[in-house]
Amino acid sequence: MENTITISNSNTAITTGTNAAYNAAKANEFIQFLTRRTPGTAKRYAKVTADFANWYAADRAADYVSFQQPEHWNRITAKDITDYRLNLLYNESYRETAAGLVPNGKKSISTINQEVSMLCKLAKIAHAAGYLNDHEYNLIRDIEGITPAEGKEVDKGRGQARCNNAKKEAPTQITLLQMELLKHDHPDTLKGKRDQLLFCLLMDHGQRIGDMMDLTTDKVDMTAKTITFTSQKTNCDMRLQMTADVYRAFLEYFAMWQPIQGGSIWTGINKSDKAQGGFSKRAAQKLITATAAKYGITDFAAHDCRHAWTDKALRSEERRVGKECRSR
Repeated sequence: MENTITISNSNTAITTGTNAAYNAAKANEFIQFLTRRTPGTAKRYAKVTADFANWYAADRAADYVSFQQPEHWNRITAKDITDYRLNLLYNESYRETAAGLVPNGKKSISTINQEVSMLCKLAKIAHAAGYLNDHEYNLIRDIEGITPAEGKEVDKGRGQARCNNAKKEAPTQITLLQMELLKHDHPDTLKGKRDQLLFCLLMDHGQRIGDMMDLTTDKVDMTAKTITFTSQKTNCDMRLQMTADVYRAFLEYFAMWQPIQGGSIWTGINKSDKAQGGFSKRAAQKLITATAAKYGITDFAAHDCRHAWTDKALRSEERRVGKECRSR
């Protein structure tokens, strides 16, 4: 009786299993990326990719696919992304409501830059996963954002540029008493001290909220009592001497919370009054509007604090000049 030896191709089985696992891992690249983002950021990625998918299906007469799946990026080109940017620049956006889609105005240049950047980030992941070829990815990678100077020129040719946030015809004016309440009428909690510092900085130094929200600990010198702002508009540093109220607000805030050295001076705060997460420009703007409403100040925005600072400075100068004239 002959002995029969059966040889199974185990190497082929292992290779096939490895390829299947590799392909599954590639397909999950976007999921892995989004799970590392905060819930708010992940939600925004979902909205941006959905908007891009809707435009792509309509403009390219293609079937709708989800661009949160990396395998669908094999059809995307750099021209698709730049054409989509043109669509965002010159066509109105819409928002979903219970009554259906409602026009939302044109998006701002900065918002468009952010959304295009998010699409380019997903293209990078799709390329790394092998779904986007080298040539097309290199073209997408070279897409640059619209600079502030370029944005001004672009805005001249596209009419109303703000998305559901047109500039007010005139700033909302407040009295000196309301100004003092906004600065100092806050509870003795971490949130109260943070909010107090926010209003003191805005009201006493007149800086734009975007510049102020970028403050880091290395820009705050408690010994010299100075703060250094970097203007996003001019890209210049401005070193300012703290007012007495700002210095006191910093002391009380830092006594309750110590930021990481070199990190942002701001922190998010949960319902238990504990530091948690970040404190964004948008969150600060909402806080300012809501706080002002408590004192009957309607339609109040962060930039109105800048106008309040200017008005106070002008009144102070008028009193000084009047006093000088009377003394002569």
